[in-house]
Amino acid sequence: KLILKVEDNYDDLSIDDVIIISSINPDVIGSYLFTFKIKDQSNNETKLDLYLKVKDQNKPTVEIIKPLIFNVFDPIPLFEDYIDYQDNLSHKEDIIFEVIGSFFMNKKGKYPITIKVTDEAKNQLLFNTYLEVKDHTYPEISLIKDIMITKFKPIDYRPYFQLHDEYDDILDIDFMVDDSMINYEEVGIYSLIVTAIDSSQHETQLIVDVIMMDIESPELVLKTEGRIDYPYQGSPIDYRSFIISAQDNHDELNLEDVEISGEVNTHAFGLYQIKYTLED
Repeated sequence: KLILKVEDNYDDLSIDDVIIISSINPDVIGSYLFTFKIKDQSNNETKLDLYLKVKDQNKPTVEIIKPLIFNVFDPIPLFEDYIDYQDNLSHKEDIIFEVIGSFFMNKKGKYPITIKVTDEAKNQLLFNTYLEVKDHTYPEISLIKDIMITKFKPIDYRPYFQLHDEYDDILDIDFMVDDSMINYEEVGIYSLIVTAIDSSQHETQLIVDVIMMDIESPELVLKTEGRIDYPYQGSPIDYRSFIISAQDNHDELNLEDVEISGEVNTHAFGLYQIKYTLED
């Protein structure tokens, strides 16, 4: 209450007899004039002026409307799209909006930042939160050359693949091989599963064919590679006796696997050709 008491030397006056003149707008900051007037029955008048100041003491408000989570290498965000701020009196365009704190869009991490908003009355709100930069990309695996195994034993598969990741260095990517479906003892086409995992635990798998093949010819050794002189009308020839060894790097071959073609007539002089063939 602004009026404490009203009194007159003759008339019985009360607070209700006071006339108050003012154009105050409580929704607009400023100083307003209040005029208080009172008259007695003899028209004697008393008038007092009082200035009343309307002040804004409410701080602005801040609300996160979208998570401050971004992919590495994204452009610097327009924070007004992610943060809403209001004030009881100031219009949004009259509010000062600031983001305080360091963060790097090319480096994943969780960065502390402070949202600072100031209204026209200099009421200020500091809102602490986090901006998070994540790696949402997955590593890529490419087969750069066909895989053919000829030695019938496990090999180093890494040189056959190329790795790529938008964020991680190649040396930071785990490369794993699952060759459980490959039979290293049998010729055939088998499936190999390779997996790449980056530092954010994003995992990529690729299934490729592995060809197990035998490219080495079997080894056949004869007692001579030239000409054999055989006596006229000699005993029947044991052609297989001229074989020293018959073997293969993979298949189990022996003398019995050698195919022999051609025949010698020991009762007729001449030069005869005997062909020895060994296939795996």
